[in-house]
Amino acid sequence: MTEVDTTTQWERTSGESAKAYEAFVTYCNAGSRRTLRACAASCGVGLRTVEGWSARYGWAARCEAYAEYQEAESRRQQIEQLAAMNAKHIAIAKTLQAKAIDKLNSLNGATSLSPREALAFLELSVKVERLAIGAPTDVSERRVEATTTPGRMSRAILESPDAMAKALDLLDLVATMPSSAAS
Repeated sequence: MTEVDTTTQWERTSGESAKAYEAFVTYCNAGSRRTLRACAASCGVGLRTVEGWSARYGWAARCEAYAEYQEAESRRQQIEQLAAMNAKHIAIAKTLQAKAIDKLNSLNGATSLSPREALAFLELSVKVERLAIGAPTDVSERRVEATTTPGRMSRAILESPDAMAKALDLLDLVATMPSSAAS
């Protein structure tokens, strides 16, 4: 296999022809339907040619590196979106808190917001703020750390008929559970 910078293994390698790289991209983008035979047919070249390119240019490792890059990029984007959403929710919660506190401080009996409503407003804003910063809102919260990425899990399920059947059985079981038991 040709030496390749590990951060961009999916890019065209030194000595790889445009046709070979085009076939690699076709192969890599096929995802769970990926086969050398399908790639050869799609690119209009012989299976032995595609097998040679795959071996010479390390397609399997390059596809895995690209999948890992995509998963990492997806996680990075999710983290950025979560941080932005949390910052927005915190700002909203603080605004609600300030309004509730102002209302509580200015209660004089002739207001459209009752003390009970102002207190509910304050409690809600505190709950939203806690949720936004990732703090538990009650003592029954549980967090589970995944040992695999969602993308890898999905691929594993899609590639195994047995795993797919078990996943569907699990989804059916969860769907039939009472809502209090599922949480």
